[in-house]
Amino acid sequence: MVEKTEKTKKPTRNLKKFLRLSFFKNLKGKNILLVILLIIVIVLIGLAIAYLI
Repeated sequence: MVEKTEKTKKPTRNLKKFLRLSFFKNLKGKNILLVILLIIVIVLIGLAIAYLI
């Protein structure tokens, strides 16, 4: 039931899950550049949400 509803929802949620997984993997691997890149992406998303509001 849960898997079916997740698949029917927007693909952005799967993208967020993928980003979170890669983020935690990079924290373990201490990949600073990708962490900075993710922070920039989060800031851009925040600005986009603020613009929409």
